[in-house]
Amino acid sequence: MTYTDIKALRAQKSLTENKLNNETSYSEFINLFNQHEAEKPKIPGIVNARITTIREDLGYVVVDIGHKSEGQIKIAEFMSDGKLEYKEGDVVEVYATLSPCAYEEIEVSKRDADRLRSWDAISVACENNEIVKGRIIQKVKGGLNVDINGVKAFLPGSQVDLYFVRDFEKFVNPDLEYDFKVIKFNRRRNNIVLSRKQALIEKRELIRSLDPNHTYQGTIIQVNRFSVQVQVHMNSQSVTGELHEDKMNYALYSEFRFQSRSLLHKNIEINVDRIKKNKLYLKSALAHSDHSEAISTETSPEEQTEHIEQKHVSLPSVNVIGLEQETNRRALWEKEQKQQKLAEMERRRLWDEEHQRQKSEEDERRRLWDAQFIDSDKPNPPLEPVKVEDEEDDYW
Repeated sequence: MTYTDIKALRAQKSLTENKLNNETSYSEFINLFNQHEAEKPKIPGIVNARITTIREDLGYVVVDIGHKSEGQIKIAEFMSDGKLEYKEGDVVEVYATLSPCAYEEIEVSKRDADRLRSWDAISVACENNEIVKGRIIQKVKGGLNVDINGVKAFLPGSQVDLYFVRDFEKFVNPDLEYDFKVIKFNRRRNNIVLSRKQALIEKRELIRSLDPNHTYQGTIIQVNRFSVQVQVHMNSQSVTGELHEDKMNYALYSEFRFQSRSLLHKNIEINVDRIKKNKLYLKSALAHSDHSEAISTETSPEEQTEHIEQKHVSLPSVNVIGLEQETNRRALWEKEQKQQKLAEMERRRLWDEEHQRQKSEEDERRRLWDAQFIDSDKPNPPLEPVKVEDEEDDYW
C-alpha cells in the first residue's frame, strides 16, 4: 500500500467521524429545542405565574410567567374582604394573552383564570349531577341572579323554593351561600340555569333516610351562641344539622362553654334527635357504650369495683366548678326573666282596669246629661268632653 492510499484512507475516516459528530450535535439541538418548547407557556391560556413584586402604593402586582416580558395585574384581583391574600414568591394561576398593541408583550388576569376554572367546575357538576354553591346577588325579571365564583347564573322563580314564593327579596344576600343543581348549561352562549328546589328535594330525601338508632360521624363546621352546626358524613354524601347545647354530653358542653374556639373542625359522634320542617336536629351520642352494659353477678365484688374504676378512668374530664357556675347563672337569668314577665302582665292588667273604669264613668255622665232633656223640646247642648288620661298610648 502506497503513501497515497494511506492518506486517502485517513481522509475518509476523518470525514466519517465529522459526519457522526454533526449528527449527534443536531439530535442534541433538536432535544433541547423540544424541551424549550414544552416549557414555554401556552399563550393564550391559563399558566402558572410567580409573584415577583407587589406595589400597593401604585395598585398593581408584577408576575413572571416565563415569557420574554413580565405582566402586571391590578391588586384588587388578589384581595379578599379588603385584605391581600398573597405575598411575593407565591405561585398563582393567571390567564395570559398577547397584547395587540405591542410586540411580544403579554396581558395577564387572575380574575379571568378563576372564571374559567369556575366554568370547568360547573361543567363537571352538571355532568355528574352534583351540588354547586353560589350567592344570590340580584333580583331580576322572572327570578334571581346567582354568582358562582365569578360566573353569573340564572335561578328561575319557580325553582327558588319547595313552595310558591311571592317575595324574592328575602333571598338576596351576597353573604349567604345556597346549594343549587345545574339544570341547563351552555358554555357557548354563557347560559347557566340553576334549581334550588331540586337541591332541597334531594336534601329532604337524604335527611329522611337517616336512621335514628344509628351513630354517625360528624364534623363541627360552625359554632353559634347556643348551638353548633355539624356536617354528618354518610358514605360519599353529607348533610348539615344543628346540635343544641341542651343535647350535648357533659364533656362537649363544658368545652362548648369555656373553649368554644377549639370545637371548630372537631370530629364527634352524633345521633338523630328529630326532623322538623326539613331541618335536621342532632344530639350527642353516648361517649362510651360501656355504661349500658350490665356487670355480671358471677364476678366478685373486687372485680366489679375494678371494672367500675376502669370505666371512670376512661371518662373525659369535666370542669365541674365552671359547669355549676354556668348553671347557676342561667337559673338566675331565667328567674329574672320570669319575674319581669309577671310584672309586665300585672302592669297591663291594672292599666286595663283603670281604662275600663274611666270609660264607665264617662258613659254614666253622658247618660245623666241626656236624661235632663228627655221631656224638653230644646236640643241638648253639646257635652264638654272629659279628657281621659291615657298613659299607655306609646306602649300600645
